[in-house]
Amino acid sequence: MPADDEETAVQEREPLVAAAAPPKAVTFVEGAHQEHLRHKVKYAALIAHSKLRATSVSMLLCVVIFLSILTARLELMNLFSWPVYIDFIPLWILPCLLYLTATDFAATRISTEAALGKIIVVCAGFLLAVDILFFTVFICMKIEGTVQWPWTVVLAPFWATLVVAQFFLCFLIPGFLRVDKLSTFFMIFGMVWLMGFMFLLVGLKLDGDLPGLPWCLIILPSWLMILVQIVALEKNVIDTGCRAVFLLCMILLGLQLDKHTSLPWLLVFGPIIFIIFLNMVIVCQGSDDDWKEGPKGIDM
Repeated sequence: MPADDEETAVQEREPLVAAAAPPKAVTFVEGAHQEHLRHKVKYAALIAHSKLRATSVSMLLCVVIFLSILTARLELMNLFSWPVYIDFIPLWILPCLLYLTATDFAATRISTEAALGKIIVVCAGFLLAVDILFFTVFICMKIEGTVQWPWTVVLAPFWATLVVAQFFLCFLIPGFLRVDKLSTFFMIFGMVWLMGFMFLLVGLKLDGDLPGLPWCLIILPSWLMILVQIVALEKNVIDTGCRAVFLLCMILLGLQLDKHTSLPWLLVFGPIIFIIFLNMVIVCQGSDDDWKEGPKGIDM
């Protein structure tokens, strides 16, 4: 066979040999890196369609509107008034936004491998939304005189909220242990029960069962909750300052209810409204950098 023909035959066989050769083996590290990139692209697409920031801002806006209307009512009650249910409209929108936030968080911020975590978050969000809706409706009906229930019955939905919060906190215990934040868990657990104790005292006070107990002692658990946050949580100038202002407003609220002061209600609630509005602006200007690595699983 001539040399040219032999060289041509070799060139024709090279593609066939290359096609028949086994594929290049992918190392474990390369495979893991490729899988990580795929997950990162997938979760980035999910976050791009997330409405979590919008729903969070909307919830804060509902609270700001409610407190603003309440402040206006207290300031103008001697001049004119309006139906009580108007004040509660923002609080009736809030449960819907809370449920949307819970479902969005479960869909975009929790790993697909943590199916149980998704279920827990969605169910907890739904139950909390229903409890808040009934809670606000009962209070509105009581103030309007539609029902003659005692205040301890009107505040009953809060106890359902407390039960849901306890189950949700128990579910999060492994996560607190994993990041070595067990002390934070106990702080949150104690604050939840302090809030429950305060609501119990408020109900008894409004029913006339605690006529000799001043309002300052009734809302004392709220002061303790804020003090615990100031002492136990990370020291940040802005956060600490906001908590200190919030504590001052709660002290002024107790003094105002006990008739020890006659300050304008705007001075009592105005700083709280400003702080919530400031948080709303911070959320609006935030970024999704913390989530670019993809959602994290929730451990049991």
